[in-house]
Amino acid sequence: MSRTNRRTRTRSAWSDAWLRRPPRAGRAPGPKVALALLTVGALVIFGYGAWLALGPMAAATQLTVAEGGLPLRPTLTLSFSGAVSPDSVMEALRTDPPFRWSSAWSGSDLVLQAEERLRPQTTYFLKLRRGAKDRHGRPLMGVRRWAFTMPPLDRALLTLGGYATPAPQGDARPFTGVSDLVSGAHAAWCMLRPDRPDAAYLEMAATALRDAGFSAVGFSLGAAADLQTLEVFQQRDLAATAPEPMAGPAIVDLGGFAVGFLALDTSGATPDAVRQARHLADILAVVVDSGPDPRATGAPAPAQRSLAKSLLDAGADLVVMDVAAAPMGVEVYRERAIIYGLGPLATAAPWNIAGGRYSVLALVTTGASGVEALALVPLDLAGGVPSELAGDQARVFLDSLGRQSQSWGTKSIVAGSRLQISGLRPRKP
Repeated sequence: MSRTNRRTRTRSAWSDAWLRRPPRAGRAPGPKVALALLTVGALVIFGYGAWLALGPMAAATQLTVAEGGLPLRPTLTLSFSGAVSPDSVMEALRTDPPFRWSSAWSGSDLVLQAEERLRPQTTYFLKLRRGAKDRHGRPLMGVRRWAFTMPPLDRALLTLGGYATPAPQGDARPFTGVSDLVSGAHAAWCMLRPDRPDAAYLEMAATALRDAGFSAVGFSLGAAADLQTLEVFQQRDLAATAPEPMAGPAIVDLGGFAVGFLALDTSGATPDAVRQARHLADILAVVVDSGPDPRATGAPAPAQRSLAKSLLDAGADLVVMDVAAAPMGVEVYRERAIIYGLGPLATAAPWNIAGGRYSVLALVTTGASGVEALALVPLDLAGGVPSELAGDQARVFLDSLGRQSQSWGTKSIVAGSRLQISGLRPRKP
């Protein structure tokens, strides 16, 4: 046999032996390992199926800010990409600076309505803290903080009321009849006549006036309001002033300009007092208090008219004389207004003087350069709770105020249930 044939036969024998060799025995996995592998696989498959069934996690997508039905009370809409757990979202929601709001759900949109005036030219933040979840209990994804800025004002509507004595129970019900007039203004002011001087009542009164929509108050003559008392109101976002001690004007910042309400008694109502306060506000309304008790005076005394004119000459944009007295009309002096008497706004008992029970609320339209328009709204104080007077009674009452005003050269017109005063013009900027 040749060498070549032997090599070929040897290779063939080795190949046959290799092919005929049984496989090497391997170590089979134990039952615990196999069970674990099956469990992991099942969980992966189940989790993927659950994710497909539940869908992606919800997220807050955008914040939309729109003007509300009342000035400086915007409507905020926070939109979500899917269904959420409302309770967890409300629990996690915060505003900074804080403000009061009401809420409602519209599908996957949360609608927030501001329940108090927000400050112009101020940036507010809406935050979702941890804990907000979708309807399946999973944490919300995406952005958790949004910002919006209130725009400045170039014109504002102010409401000026007479004496208010909040009821001891401490709610805003005495003001429900004028809530639209008060809340519909950019700033609202009244003269506070405390029913009691104790701290508990004052805290209650401040809360009631704030909830009714007022933004500034002046303490009546003889109320003995000290600076600590004024701070109680300021802590509730109510600007406050008092003739005793003369604390300077209560300032309401409207972003584009500031309005000051200065309460003075007859001894402190001097041109110097007005000049000192003039530089603190763009618009200055001066309210002179001659005493705490409502009364009928018929017509202002010549000395009152002279004093009011001197206050306007010193820089006041508007003067209210003898605020507690029954309404006596309006005098226009050098294109600025003097209101003689407003009467009570809300009292603890029915008000009936000389057979009448009517008072007025002043609606003032102003810009940064002065008062542009003035209207008087008649109020009926039957039962001590004010309500807007309408119909023939309103016309008769406003006609009488118009005639008295005309005796001082003031032009006016009765439009519906308003006495519109003519001849006002802002001072030059």
